[in-house]
Amino acid sequence: MCKINIVKFHYFMKASSKKSCKILQVKVYQQNKILESALFPVRF
Repeated sequence: MCKINIVKFHYFMKASSKKSCKILQVKVYQQNKILESALFPVRF
């Protein structure tokens, strides 16, 4: 899934305009927070 997400991320970065860039960054930040909270129990 990680490889697919990276491909999608690069695709959206290329397709996104300057206006939607900030919105995309917020979505990626929120997804990273969710991933961190999901991986937290696995680490310990």
